[in-house]
Amino acid sequence: MKLLGTVEEKNINTSLVTLKRISTRAIILKEDKILLVYSNMFHDFVTPGGGIKEKEQLEEGLKREIREEIGGLIKKASPLGYIDEYRTVNGEVFCQKNYYFLVEIDHFIPPNRDTDEIIYGMESRWVSIDEAIKQNELEIKRRSNGEVHLVHPYTTLKRENMILDYIKEHVL
Repeated sequence: MKLLGTVEEKNINTSLVTLKRISTRAIILKEDKILLVYSNMFHDFVTPGGGIKEKEQLEEGLKREIREEIGGLIKKASPLGYIDEYRTVNGEVFCQKNYYFLVEIDHFIPPNRDTDEIIYGMESRWVSIDEAIKQNELEIKRRSNGEVHLVHPYTTLKRENMILDYIKEHVL
């Protein structure tokens, strides 16, 4: 898969990575809308997906995450690309490689969200890409001003807006 972009926390040395994580994320489109996960706690939009378990293939992890998070049973998944995300976690440099797939859903069943997803008030929403980008930009600003705690202010939402801009420019 090709590199679509890199998002870095300010003043981070990416050569000092000590923590790594791989995630898979779904791009699910219907007409002019995208299916995203909205957090009622953090007021942001992210692509559905999550971390890959040890010895799990990307496509296996994608199917598991989409089933758990939004209740989607995947009909087809095509690789799109990946975004590298660098930030600090407890003083260590963390790199998350986020693999994106264009996904067609066969059908939906009730999701099986984990405890954190329930606490965060996560729910699936069909939204316009512009609406999601605008909301994420508002949250980046609020978090950067110190108005929001318990969540990283920069890289995750910048990563999400990067892929949303890419979809607008290259897929739609």
